Amino acid sequence: MIKFLILNLFLATYIAFNVYKYLFPNIASYITIPITLIIVEFFLILRIIQYNLNVEIPSYLLSIAYHIMGITFILLMVFIVVNIFTLLHIPNKTAFKTPYIIIIATTIIYIYGYLNSMTPIIKEYTVYTDKNISKNLKIVLIADMHVDRTTSLNRLNMYVDKMNNIDADFAIFAGDIIDADVADMTDEKIAVLRNINMPIYAALGNHDYYAGIKNIVVPKLQDSDLIMLVDEVATLDNLSVNIIGRELDIPFSISNVDSKINRDNLTELIKDIDENYLSIVIDHIPSDESIESAKENNIDLLLSGHTHAGQVFPINLIVKYMYQNGYGVKEYDNTTQIVTSGIYLWGLRLRIATKAEIAVINVIKNDNATKE
Repeated sequence: MIKFLILNLFLATYIAFNVYKYLFPNIASYITIPITLIIVEFFLILRIIQYNLNVEIPSYLLSIAYHIMGITFILLMVFIVVNIFTLLHIPNKTAFKTPYIIIIATTIIYIYGYLNSMTPIIKEYTVYTDKNISKNLKIVLIADMHVDRTTSLNRLNMYVDKMNNIDADFAIFAGDIIDADVADMTDEKIAVLRNINMPIYAALGNHDYYAGIKNIVVPKLQDSDLIMLVDEVATLDNLSVNIIGRELDIPFSISNVDSKINRDNLTELIKDIDENYLSIVIDHIPSDESIESAKENNIDLLLSGHTHAGQVFPINLIVKYMYQNGYGVKEYDNTTQIVTSGIYLWGLRLRIATKAEIAVINVIKNDNATKE
């Protein structure tokens, strides 16, 4: 946490200094820099007030804070580019226009990234299987909804309408359904989610634990008609499918959770399932352990979220090196892993070089493949 705060302060100071240097050089630095620091750290300030003074932050202030985070992130990237040009002594014949270029570039990128984050696409995958499924399947995969105080009923209704138009056999919610407070999943939002016209099987994500302890969060999500699977198996005999929802596996400490959750061994968990059925594991974080245990147990489909595909450039490039599969589909022996970029996001209300999505997985039985 201390390292994070130091890095955060360093970056905020870098942004504040460059705001003074490029945008407001005619205003005294002792005025511009402190004011900019307060604005840049607005989200952190709100969280400190919320958790230390037990004050409920209005949704409009949170929305403003999230937008500020997005704008400051883009400014950070723009300032880095401008300073690289300066360090390389690249001639700038339009120096007097630099403030306008910075403002225009930041505005265009922000509008693009914001609209991109608010309009999930439908991303389709096709998987073939030798398992004895009763028919070809269509599965909706959702992750990272991050329902918080700023989540509108209109946005949830849009998600529900898009899902209902897919005509799937069932849906998978791969964690981070709630963002940070179980109270943000209000009765009105629960009523909207109940309009989804297919069974929904769900596992927990790390943000669901931020939202509260498990014995509070799970019942709240079940009120939304989600079938919560926490190291549990759901058997769909009519489709010849087993769905295994995994307990969260995290190597770091978060609120309400031990330093590392002791989840059940997957081999033990599935020892009684019918091996002729299609096996699907929901595991929020696409960790190496998750992949290895799925491979060892011949799991057919391993479904995850968490990464947001990096959410914004250049973090999307970093994510590719953090995980064996940070986004998309990858084959491991008999296991197919699909990591969705998520239907929404956390923090920055931006997606740059990534897409918000609802994933649709078409599972086709091999002896039917030529007929489709």
